[in-house]
Amino acid sequence: MDTYTFIAEYKGGTYISQMQGASIGEACLAWGHYVSNSDNIPLKNKTLFAETLQNDLAEIPPACLDDTPNVWYFLADAGKGYLHVNVVKTHPVATDWPMRLDGMVTVDVESSTAALM
Repeated sequence: MDTYTFIAEYKGGTYISQMQGASIGEACLAWGHYVSNSDNIPLKNKTLFAETLQNDLAEIPPACLDDTPNVWYFLADAGKGYLHVNVVKTHPVATDWPMRLDGMVTVDVESSTAALM
């Protein structure tokens, strides 16, 4: 299974999540299931979103971007508006860097240390 990173833009917000799948299509369906069962993206009708996404992806699959392997784009109908979704096939790498979204990481190149500000 491969890991795919989903970067969705919706009503001024950016929502990032990762899913696994044997293909881009399988990962997109897993993402749709995740979105419809979580509070990650503030959708009004999550059940309808999942059904619509499945039908839309069958009709118009994610488009691979020119000259950019392993990167796709698609629109997802959210009822009142659309999610603009970029997908990147991602190679997960273990890291000891302090990855947090509530601060800024600074790096001292000479000592190879990082600190969360």
